[in-house]
Amino acid sequence: MPQSESPSAAAELRIGAYLLEVGGRSGSFAQFQAEEERENARELAAALDEQLQRPPAVVAAVEEFQESADAVTGRIEQADKLVRAAAGGQLLDLGNVSGEVDSLLDLFARLDSEGRFEEQLKLMRSLNGLLALSLRWLDLIRSMLALLRSANAAGHAAGQAFAHHELGSLNLCAGRPEAAAKHLGEALRLEGAIGDLAGRCATRHNLDSAHRDLALRSGPRLPRPRRIRRLVVLAGALAIAGGSGAGIALAIHGGDGHQRSTTAPPPPPPPGRHRLTVTLAGKGTGSVRGPGIACPNDCRAPIREGHAVILIATPTNGSALTSWSRPECGRASRCKLTLTRPLTITATFAPATDHQPPTAPTGLRAVAVSPNEIDLSWVKSSDNVGVTGYVIYRDRLKLTTVSGTTTAYRDTGLAPSSGHVYSVQAVDAAENASPQSALTKAKTPPATDTQPPSTPAGLKATALSSSEIELTWTASTDNVGVTGYVIFRDGSELTTVPATQTSFQDTGLDFSTRHVYNIQAVDAAGNRSDESSSAEATTGPG
Repeated sequence: MPQSESPSAAAELRIGAYLLEVGGRSGSFAQFQAEEERENARELAAALDEQLQRPPAVVAAVEEFQESADAVTGRIEQADKLVRAAAGGQLLDLGNVSGEVDSLLDLFARLDSEGRFEEQLKLMRSLNGLLALSLRWLDLIRSMLALLRSANAAGHAAGQAFAHHELGSLNLCAGRPEAAAKHLGEALRLEGAIGDLAGRCATRHNLDSAHRDLALRSGPRLPRPRRIRRLVVLAGALAIAGGSGAGIALAIHGGDGHQRSTTAPPPPPPPGRHRLTVTLAGKGTGSVRGPGIACPNDCRAPIREGHAVILIATPTNGSALTSWSRPECGRASRCKLTLTRPLTITATFAPATDHQPPTAPTGLRAVAVSPNEIDLSWVKSSDNVGVTGYVIYRDRLKLTTVSGTTTAYRDTGLAPSSGHVYSVQAVDAAENASPQSALTKAKTPPATDTQPPSTPAGLKATALSSSEIELTWTASTDNVGVTGYVIFRDGSELTTVPATQTSFQDTGLDFSTRHVYNIQAVDAAGNRSDESSSAEATTGPG
């Protein structure tokens, strides 16, 4: 794989019950951790909810895209370098590169609108790590769904597998094992079809974790795993192209059934010593130093049995130390420990106490760009610490919240010939809110296409296994053009596939279970056909 296609370094991010390794060549690895993180998991789940409740946005190319293939390759290599720097601990505050990330997101959208899928996929393999590390969940999910739509349209199995794997990993970390198993199962099927052994290793690892979480959820009396017993099993040697040569992927299996993967397991400490490991957590930033420790760069050190060590936590400007994971250390900057066994300690940083709200956003403009979309833009607010988000109001009701690094929003899914009133409010990390901006109005133009597509015909459902049913149908027609098909399972909307697709594999089903399907065709104006005739099938026995 060319070096610009994906970074060789990987960085770790605590989300829920997992430590997500992002930026690796074989996709994200979800490593089970003993102490559950909650804030990132809540925000990731909220972003998944918001994206699932809104229709996919259509990328609008507002100006001609003229970047050459060489120029795009250079931008992808720059994204790769940023991920390497973040993984190596050289970027303590990813907010400092938010402008570069915004520029890469714009490039991704333009590649999408131009149908330059191969370049789009290469960029996403680096961009997904940057978006995750900077906690830009909504941008990450939207981009990954856009990549999946493009991969489906291009019939690109490797791109579909990558997108399903990453979406499955995000759902797993957000505590959604059902959705995770569905995406990861589809990724595993695609990787098997194209012979991607390294990808299957990563996907199988995360899929096993999803199945374990499902089992724990269905059996409430089962205790939640609290630690990982170290039984190291060689999972396979994976050649890593570029960098320093080859690495070996190891799976660490605990009694709880979870696995944790790494490409560089640390050497055991010398006899008579225990390993001290420091981790950093929270929305703030900072560092920890001590004997042999200079975290986030060097976070492990062997310490002599019974030896007392002092760790010193130093927050960066605008942050504060809120706690150590050892209760005896409290919130003091100095934490004294005596090691009698291997120990991991976490220092949590948060934005410093702040009671000053940001200034109100100014210059709010609303422009109707289609019968179903109004685009907003405004001048950024200022704050004594930093703006973290903008709350957008439509018709005086809260619509959504966007990142503090953006000053634009596309309101899609609107009705034709409908007028709306907008305002925007800035918020900071301490949840101080500015006054709302001045109101602005816009009205969508009337629809130019009111004719729905023809009803899909010839729907057939065939059980392929104990967990998979395949659907096939005859393509619909439309006066302008069909853009997709909405699939319903047992009366509920399941998913939407592109118009180029007249088949669908519904995976991750329970065995010996009957399901009833219908489909609808949809066009670019949002017109939907009548539902097709029903088709039903029963999965095979387990």
